[in-house]
Amino acid sequence: MAEDIVQNNPIDRLLDSKETHISQQSSESKSEISEKSVRPFSTLYGDAVSDEDANSFMSNGTKPKLIVLVGFADYGKTSFVASAFRKLVLQGGTTIDGSNYLLVNTLTIVGFERRMYLRWNNEHNEVNTKRTTLTENSLLHIQLQGETCENYDYVISDRSGEVYTNYVSRKDAVQKDQLIEHADLVVFFVNSQLLNENCFIDLDDKYTQLLTRLKQSHKLNPKSKFIVCFTKDDDKGVGYDDSLATDIVEKIKKFCELDSIDEFHINAMNLLDKDDVVQRLCGEIWRPIKRKQEHPNLNWNKNMLNKE
Repeated sequence: MAEDIVQNNPIDRLLDSKETHISQQSSESKSEISEKSVRPFSTLYGDAVSDEDANSFMSNGTKPKLIVLVGFADYGKTSFVASAFRKLVLQGGTTIDGSNYLLVNTLTIVGFERRMYLRWNNEHNEVNTKRTTLTENSLLHIQLQGETCENYDYVISDRSGEVYTNYVSRKDAVQKDQLIEHADLVVFFVNSQLLNENCFIDLDDKYTQLLTRLKQSHKLNPKSKFIVCFTKDDDKGVGYDDSLATDIVEKIKKFCELDSIDEFHINAMNLLDKDDVVQRLCGEIWRPIKRKQEHPNLNWNKNMLNKE
C-alpha cells in the first residue's frame, strides 16, 4: 500500500502548487478534489494556530477530530508529531483498518515544519531550542481523503509541557482549558527515562496532581478515548523499572474511570524503526470519525465567541 500511495503522492502539489485539483489517480471519481472539498491554497502556508482560534477549523459546520497530546516538558510530544507528519508525507497518506487515506491538505504546514526542524536539532544535538516553547501556538491541522473521496479533518493540540506544569499548580488555568474536555482522543505521554526509583516520585506526583486537577474541573470527558504513549523506549537508562510504567497506567485508568486502556512504547531516535507500534499508534490518531453536519455557526470550543 505504501508504494501505491507514494506513487500517487499529492504532497508535491501541496507544497509547490496553488492548484485546487489533484488528478494523479487513475479513477476519475476518486482522483479530483474539488475546490469545495479543499480549503483555498492561499491559506495553506501557515503556522500552528492558537487555542483561541480553534473554531477556524470548522468545516461546513462539522467539528474536526480533535486529538490532545498531554504531557510535561521533554516527554516527546513534539517529536512524535513531527515523526507522524513525516510518515504521512513520505507515504502520501496512510492505511487504517484496510482502507487507504490520502494526505491532501494542511493549513499549518509551517507549524509542522518547525516541529520537524526541532526534532532534527534534537537528533543531531544542535544548540538551538529542542522543545516547543510556552508561548508557541499549539494547534495543527491535517486533512485526509478516503477512498470514496470523503474528506476528514484533524486538529492536533501539541502544547508546551510547561502548560501542563502550570496546570499542576494553578486550578484557574485548568478551568480555562476548553480543548481537553472536547477531545475525541487524549494521548498521555510518559518519558520512559523517568521510570526509575530516582525520578519516579516526581513524575508520579506531577501526574497525580495534573489528573486530579483535570478530574475536579470535569475535563476528563467519558466520551473521549484515552491512550498512553511511553516515549524514549530505546533509551530508558539504568534502573528502569517496568512496574512503574504499570503504576502510571493504572493511575490514568483510575482517574479516567476505565477498565482498560491502550498503551504504546515508542523510540526516541529513529522512531520509525518500530514501525509496527508507530503504525498502530498513528492508526488511533488518524482513524476517521464520521459526524453528522452541525450547525454552521456551532461553537465547539466554549471559550470562543462567534465572529458574526
